[in-house]
Amino acid sequence: MSSFRVHSLIVCPKHLLLVFYTDRRAYQFRVVNNQGKIFGTTEIFYTENAAENAARKCLVEQNL
Repeated sequence: MSSFRVHSLIVCPKHLLLVFYTDRRAYQFRVVNNQGKIFGTTEIFYTENAAENAARKCLVEQNL
């Protein structure tokens, strides 16, 4: 059985930020821009806050 769970879904006019819990018992994130391009890494985080902070940093780095 999969342990994938969405923990945070933040919607803004220009992007969607998703933080989720994985089968690896860790958190990851993805950012989707308004053109549908997906940003993120395979890096894992051990807290939801760490994953969300990395997602916000990705937004800044990608100028979203």
